[in-house]
Amino acid sequence: MTNKGEILGVVSDEKILLSKDIFLKPLPRSAFIRVYCSGCGEICGITKEGAEKLARLGNFQIPPNKEDFFLEIGGCDLPVCDSSPKDEVFLKKIEDL
Repeated sequence: MTNKGEILGVVSDEKILLSKDIFLKPLPRSAFIRVYCSGCGEICGITKEGAEKLARLGNFQIPPNKEDFFLEIGGCDLPVCDSSPKDEVFLKKIEDL
């Protein structure tokens, strides 16, 4: 199987540095919580159903004050992501960044 990075090219191996400022923008109306892919650096909002699936994978509950948190995954299905989707999901507090 061909690596996505081989087909699309890899621009940089630098990791995205997360900061609180990234999470200050309001979420889109249809989004329930933000998810960050540590594989490619993408940050986006996901639906409640998607968040519940990820929470089950990570074996945690989404807290009522979800605006103070984000989910972190190790890889995603975006074509720009050179990491394979992983079953590891973490709930992280924005304040701890």
